Amino acid sequence: MSPLLAQAYVPLLAMDPLHPGIIVLMFLVGVTLVLIETALPGIIIGLIGGVLTAVSIYFAFAHHGLAFGLALSGIAAVVIPLGVVWVLLRTTLRDSQREEDGYVANPSELATLVGMRGQALTPLRPAGTCAIGRARVDVVTDGTFIEQGASVVVAQVEGGRVVVRPDC
Repeated sequence: MSPLLAQAYVPLLAMDPLHPGIIVLMFLVGVTLVLIETALPGIIIGLIGGVLTAVSIYFAFAHHGLAFGLALSGIAAVVIPLGVVWVLLRTTLRDSQREEDGYVANPSELATLVGMRGQALTPLRPAGTCAIGRARVDVVTDGTFIEQGASVVVAQVEGGRVVVRPDC
């Protein structure tokens, strides 16, 4: 190590570990980690940040008096909630895809099946497969059990969900 770098590190190593600058640095790192946790999944980063923040506030009260402790506590009480709200506003979806704005699902070919008759290829309890026309279609019933081979009629189609009932 060069003598110049050694001279630069000596004051840092000789510094009191409970120096106000170290406590403020620990506080800032803790608050930053808590805010990062709101944007990233997981819990470890937030726990480390919370512990660093709490310990720095404790050291501020215990070793530097009421004013310094209250200052850090007040900053934490304001910065963390505002930071969390700011991060959440930046990362959440604010747009909705409304039909009036031109967002429409592709029309389903399944909609043409309403009213058609078919035969249950599997037992429907309540989901299964039916032959409707020349197609095998995954279907559900309205909750009733329909035996394999029974005749069914398509009651409704909701998106990709085809609902059948027994054909009486």
